[in-house]
Amino acid sequence: MYGFYDVSAEEDKEKMKKRITSIFLAVMLCGCTQASSASGSSAKASEAPAEHTAEASSSASFDIYETAMQGISVPDNYTAGIQRSYTMTFGNDEGQGVYQMDGVIAIQDDSHARISQNIWSDGMQSVIDGYYEEGRLYNTYNNVSYYEDMDFSSLKETMLVPLDPAVIKEGQVSSFTQSEECCAEIFTMELNSTGAKELLDQRYDIYGFKDYENYQVESGTITQKLQDGYLIQEISEFHASLTSNGIPVQVECSTSAGYTDIGMTAVETTAEQEEAFAAYVNYKDIDTSRISDADIEADTPGSDAEETFRKRLLSRLSYTQESEDVYKSEFNTNESYTVDFANHQFIYTNYSSSYVYNWKGDNGGFGNTCSYDFGNGTYTDDCDASVIDMIQKVKDYFVMELYYCGLSLDDLQGRE
Repeated sequence: MYGFYDVSAEEDKEKMKKRITSIFLAVMLCGCTQASSASGSSAKASEAPAEHTAEASSSASFDIYETAMQGISVPDNYTAGIQRSYTMTFGNDEGQGVYQMDGVIAIQDDSHARISQNIWSDGMQSVIDGYYEEGRLYNTYNNVSYYEDMDFSSLKETMLVPLDPAVIKEGQVSSFTQSEECCAEIFTMELNSTGAKELLDQRYDIYGFKDYENYQVESGTITQKLQDGYLIQEISEFHASLTSNGIPVQVECSTSAGYTDIGMTAVETTAEQEEAFAAYVNYKDIDTSRISDADIEADTPGSDAEETFRKRLLSRLSYTQESEDVYKSEFNTNESYTVDFANHQFIYTNYSSSYVYNWKGDNGGFGNTCSYDFGNGTYTDDCDASVIDMIQKVKDYFVMELYYCGLSLDDLQGRE
């Protein structure tokens, strides 16, 4: 057994209680790595699509990036889907240690938010779900409910993936690519050795790699997608090496953050939830014997993104399987979501109206009267502004379903 943050069996209960905060717990779990074989990796960060990529001269290209980042606004209301993955390959033929995490944070303002996280560390799963209200996080971790007081910046840190955009310096970059996708600009930066180490150490690493012997960062890539003055996606990928307990370790680590519902995110709690919060205990008073093991088989990544999505529509989002390829969620008497894998469609139905998004073609429609192409922004003559707006919202609904299943649209579309 090899690990970076080994937790002794004799560790006293009080120390364990203090570790059960979202961020510290996740670091601890991530550190209890054992040698094992990976079962799949839906949490691998997707790269931006390579098509329509145009190289420019280094200095001129980077001027474009710097200008774009100077115009970026950081919203105070948004929803973000995040992923983090570590794979550690041990040099003694003992296999791999794998840590994966995905989650969603919905931020209404700096006093109201909701978080969810799913964490795997070599066969052990942890599920976290919480509401943040006026400086207090009401959290449930593997069926144990507790509260913890923290400021808003600390809440964002519990997600374990940076939520504010990275600003890359030209001196950190060895090559730079700008591309376009519909209305978004995509900047992909291959980092030089100095830049890769600086960014991994200062921004993306929660493991503390720099404290290990023979630590080196071999490569790093940052991809950022900008649209309408906002960052809508940031992906990082790093390769490093180090020595732990005399054993050489190769490390692959990646993060991904995608943003939606900017300026439109609302976080609400029911009267029943508020009543339940009153019974939550302080995290220092948790009865650790009540922590349960989650059903990891129902939630583990499948062989590809589609299989993972199918599994988690059932295990996470409580869809029902209507037929071999059709999954449905009815969330009141009038509205429903349907995922039709045979036709690559997500269907939102409200009374007799149905809006469709097709993820294979990246297009949407309303009945027989309107068709909208997200790739180039074109639409048929019978589309009015309100219908187009609703089709765009339905695509956002679908992206959110993917986020809650630990996936991105790029994953499902198979973009490498």
